[in-house]
Amino acid sequence: MQLIKRILFSTFIIFISFYVLSSEKNKYIIKDISPQEGVFILGNGYSSTVIELYNGKFRYWFSSDLKTGEEPSYPLNGEYTINGNTVYLSHDQISKYQNKWTFRKMNSTVTLWRDVAIEYYENKKGIDPYGILRLTSKTAEQVLSDKHH
Repeated sequence: MQLIKRILFSTFIIFISFYVLSSEKNKYIIKDISPQEGVFILGNGYSSTVIELYNGKFRYWFSSDLKTGEEPSYPLNGEYTINGNTVYLSHDQISKYQNKWTFRKMNSTVTLWRDVAIEYYENKKGIDPYGILRLTSKTAEQVLSDKHH
């Protein structure tokens, strides 16, 4: 009976250790950070988003393999506001899912997160491949000419 208990306990410990070590969430150190200017990009093979923030103004591009009608003429330009570590893009053609972004550092990379990416990370313990943009040293024009953001 002791042997069975030890085997079950060992199996339980191995399972828990594997779960904790394999959790995607544990691969990253995520910290809220202050807003920064720059060009932020996401390209995942299905869609791409580019946001340029500079001196209270933004330029925004979005493309997707899913077309749902008439596309706006990009870039969309406007002003942004900041509240804490969150930036709000003010433009009536940017959807409510794309107009609010939170600054976070993921390991050493400066990133912008949509609300759904934050919820996914907190609830599913993973990284949302569609909701996190990373800061790049390229200009928006360089990024847009590169097919592999």
